[in-house]
Amino acid sequence: MGNSVVDTRRITILVASETGNSLDVGEALESSIAAFCPKLRLIEAVDYDLDELEREDILLMVTSTQGEGEPPYGAEDLYDAVVMGKREFSLRQVSFAVLGLGDSAYAENYNLMARQFDARYEQLGATRLLAHGECDFDYEDTAARWVDTVTVLLRHELGAEKNEAVSVREPVAKQGPTEKAALHGTCAKATLVGRELLSSPEARKHVYRVRLRLSDDADYLPGDLLAITYRNADDTVKSFIEHVFTNDNEQVSSELRHTLQNSRDITRTTPRLILRYAEVFGNERLQSEIGDDEWLREYAALHPPYALFTDYPARIRVTPESVLEVFSAPCRRMYSISNIRESSDGLVDLTVRKVEYTFDGRRQVGECSRMLTQAPVGSTMDYAVLSNERFRLPASQSAEIVMIALGSAIAPYRAFLQERSLHHASFGRNWLIVGNKSPEEDYLYRTELEQYADSGLLRELSVAWSRCGDAPEHVQDVIIARGDMLWQLIQSGAFIYLCGHGRAAVRSIEQALRRVVEEHSSLSEAEIVAYMDRLRSTNHLCY
Repeated sequence: MGNSVVDTRRITILVASETGNSLDVGEALESSIAAFCPKLRLIEAVDYDLDELEREDILLMVTSTQGEGEPPYGAEDLYDAVVMGKREFSLRQVSFAVLGLGDSAYAENYNLMARQFDARYEQLGATRLLAHGECDFDYEDTAARWVDTVTVLLRHELGAEKNEAVSVREPVAKQGPTEKAALHGTCAKATLVGRELLSSPEARKHVYRVRLRLSDDADYLPGDLLAITYRNADDTVKSFIEHVFTNDNEQVSSELRHTLQNSRDITRTTPRLILRYAEVFGNERLQSEIGDDEWLREYAALHPPYALFTDYPARIRVTPESVLEVFSAPCRRMYSISNIRESSDGLVDLTVRKVEYTFDGRRQVGECSRMLTQAPVGSTMDYAVLSNERFRLPASQSAEIVMIALGSAIAPYRAFLQERSLHHASFGRNWLIVGNKSPEEDYLYRTELEQYADSGLLRELSVAWSRCGDAPEHVQDVIIARGDMLWQLIQSGAFIYLCGHGRAAVRSIEQALRRVVEEHSSLSEAEIVAYMDRLRSTNHLCY
């Protein structure tokens, strides 16, 4: 290159990725920097040699946050060594920048890994190149801007600018579902081949088994996810436009309708969406509300996105550009795969709860669940398989497992049980604890589960009925009532899996597990905290 500064500086892009999104961003960053920096490498956290950390020159980290504020699978050793301080480092010769990928639905744990690594690198003496970045569920545009900002900064830092006129490009709005989704795995076409109503027709919430035929080369393991790309229906787009643009419909071009219909999530409210709305449209009353995390979670859970425009009117004129700036998330949803590949005959089962509710007298729907439960058999849709390394069966066939689920979140456990049924004689004890409303309403996969119990594959099948009989019961009640047995299993090294809809429900179940430890051990408060952390870090408590 003929530039001694550029030729001598070294850049490492360190990626901590669970589903592959952080890896995709890391690869985009690598491609952007490679044009002017010859000494550049990209490495995943699972392969990173901790002895090299003190010898880094410029360290760029892209990390996701998992579950209740945990490092991605494979990044546990890096997290323990750096953030938890289990090794001593001096990073006075290192410059760094951190980007986080997260989901604001997790409130205080949103992008926790990025914040913790960023703060810890500085504490260890490293020089921050720029403030850490935080991406939400809809991460693509924010990540692209961060990559461009870092690229411009490094051109200057390494003296690679010369006389170039370098500017940060604006992200290009997505035009439709034909684009490659930024997921780990190849997007392909799935065909809808059938569905079965698992819940009672009279149930308030309908749950279906949806069967899809994937491409011949599709590969997956129990615990993996399927990301489905959907299209917003005409009535959803019409209602959204009516609430957002009110009487200013001359702005609503066919191009905008196409974008809203095909490449914008306009039905999912998240705390991050509310914050972005407040930032763009500047309603003062909303600005005063958003400091309360509990309020953010509650509003997001109870309101469709368009309600923001009526509850907190914009202080500036609403334009197509400003709306697309707020609503940047792609049209996709993720579902646990409910069967194993070996017995699938090329088909994948999803357990889909149809999302329907009434707000302000209007029927609201979840667009992806509507598509999966109403589209004609033979319909096709885009999908990608997401590897979920953290939510895996134990490597040892003799390991005991406890599977805890709420309602349709039983989905991945059906695949677990199918996998273990192939090697029934050699597998350890399996215990399923599931919460439903009543045997008549939503006993999902009843026949299969009872057959597994009769065969002995399920040594314990505990179903909590929340709306049945004179003594309603919840999953938490079962956990506490069977605390003796659960504690024995935990002590013997059993793996505990926890799957539910909504952060509050998952947290309440985790609190019940913590109570079991409190009641059946002599550990102090601090020791219990450390014990629960150890269960999570060793993957003996999986979300």
